[in-house]
Amino acid sequence: AVDDQGLGVGLDRRLEPAHVPQGRALVVEDERAGLQRRRVVGGAAAGHAHRQRLLAQAQRAGRDVGEFIISFGYATEDYLYDLFAKYFNVERANLSALAIDESVLRLVSEEFARQRKVIPFAREENGTIDVAMEDPTNLETIQFISQRLQAQIRPYLATPEDLNRGFVLFGKQSTQDFEKVIKESIRATLARKL
Repeated sequence: AVDDQGLGVGLDRRLEPAHVPQGRALVVEDERAGLQRRRVVGGAAAGHAHRQRLLAQAQRAGRDVGEFIISFGYATEDYLYDLFAKYFNVERANLSALAIDESVLRLVSEEFARQRKVIPFAREENGTIDVAMEDPTNLETIQFISQRLQAQIRPYLATPEDLNRGFVLFGKQSTQDFEKVIKESIRATLARKL
């Protein structure tokens, strides 16, 4: 069978993870009984041709293939990020479930964090800094942060939402700093008048 996007859709629904919409094709690797075989989540026989069609459709639309897969319901964002994390052998940051240590966050400037798309969010007992990163494979950024902070870095895969949570904390601190400057200025002005 072929779906409305021209992608093959099979009937083997028992192999689908619950978080992948039914009837949508996505090639993944599957290990059963020690045998590695390709399968299509929601389908029976796709492969390279389907990946190429997805890539071509995303390019024609001028979109990132991951965004394209998510927007057309072939997989959820969480599912893709889990796959990426597993592929890159890193953990997901999931900053919505973790508290960001603001003293660790402040180890880098907001400008640097936004430019490199990184959020330092915790310090481990051994001194290692946990850093949520858009690209946890960017060795240049990891080495730069490690040298700058004089600490080992443990990269985590971050979603755009994870990064935004950290950026909001930078904004919150800037607002508090601005309010403090205004209050001090008012106090100084009043003290001079009295």
